[in-house]
Amino acid sequence: MFRNKKFGFYAVTLCLTGLAYTLVCAALETGLTGVVQRFVKSWSGQTTELPTLVGSFLAVPAAFLCGRAVVKSGPRQALLVCAAVAALGCAGLAAAGGIYPLFFVSAAAIRCACALIYICLAVLCAGWSIRYRGRIMGIVTLGAPLMGAVGAGTVTRLISGYLSGDYRPYFLGLAGALMLLALLDRFLLRDLPEEAGLYPDGAGRPPLSEPEDEQPPLTPKQICKDGRAWLLFVICGALAAVAAGCMGGMGARFLALGGEELWLSASRWLALGAILSIPASYIFGVIDDCAGSAVAVILLAAMELLCALALLMTPAAGSPLWGVALCAGGACLLGGPSTVIPCAIGRVYGRRQFAAAGAILLPAVLLPAAAAPVVTVQLIQAGLGRTACMALVGLAAIGLAAALLLIPIRDANAPDRGRDNKT
Repeated sequence: MFRNKKFGFYAVTLCLTGLAYTLVCAALETGLTGVVQRFVKSWSGQTTELPTLVGSFLAVPAAFLCGRAVVKSGPRQALLVCAAVAALGCAGLAAAGGIYPLFFVSAAAIRCACALIYICLAVLCAGWSIRYRGRIMGIVTLGAPLMGAVGAGTVTRLISGYLSGDYRPYFLGLAGALMLLALLDRFLLRDLPEEAGLYPDGAGRPPLSEPEDEQPPLTPKQICKDGRAWLLFVICGALAAVAAGCMGGMGARFLALGGEELWLSASRWLALGAILSIPASYIFGVIDDCAGSAVAVILLAAMELLCALALLMTPAAGSPLWGVALCAGGACLLGGPSTVIPCAIGRVYGRRQFAAAGAILLPAVLLPAAAAPVVTVQLIQAGLGRTACMALVGLAAIGLAAALLLIPIRDANAPDRGRDNKT
């Protein structure tokens, strides 16, 4: 890939810019929870979390519109708009003070824009690489695991220590970072390597797996009639829902099960898992490239099942065995889905149809991801914690069983993935 210096420049720029985008988005999401709740005392925790929840659900229809725009105009244009919306949301948070309506709109816009930024980045990565698709996805999506390892506590301590408790410079700094990234996106990136006179992965020829005549993008109707799309929705929807449900419900589950002592014990394992999620993101990309997307999906589904079982089976007094399972599963939950889900779509539909398929499937996956933590927490607070955990275990098992059905589906870009990839 780096033998072609021109391609190497674009590849490095894409990886670093994409990584910076995901890091800023993760910092924003950390700010919407930890920072605002820590420094804005006039609103309750539920009041500050409500706009984030609304933004998560608004992201579903917005992602469909964004996906269609990506198909027509390319991911870079949509990425510019999303970055601008998120930057305006940052400015709104800094200016909100005690004005709750402005805070609500700004926080919801940020949450929605961040979800769309991830979609645009996935399309960009899929367009530039076939052979190294997983590894590039793994690098670009490292931002969330990196911020997860840092933690909201570190951010709030920095604001307390260096900004005298004034959180406004934090959000204004992130707004400036977004605008800088938008400039880099505008002038240094291209939607496809062909626009720069290149081919995917820096190869000296067009992809063997793609027809010489460019095919029109699949229509939403064609995708909805395709059984493979429904299989992907079941797999990716289950993976996203279990990851969001487990991570969103852990605090409530352990507090209800064993109180503060159990939650503190589990937090230590989760902190280690957050650190391990940094290499996990890239490792899943390597597995995707070397063993095939089906293997990566099956492995992630199995680890999600392990994490859900840890939530279900951990005794009130705690357990080192289930703590290790929680650590390993949590690492995969934090680092895996953002890498594996786009790669699974790429396996089935290939580079050329990734944007069209992603415009339908990626927004659809956002819905179970938004609903799962809400439902999980509500069940736990209603005294049905075991039922919530059993539901997550069942959902993970369904995802694992469905993932096995990916094995006979041939990779759409198999000749360019280094072998006739059937797994």
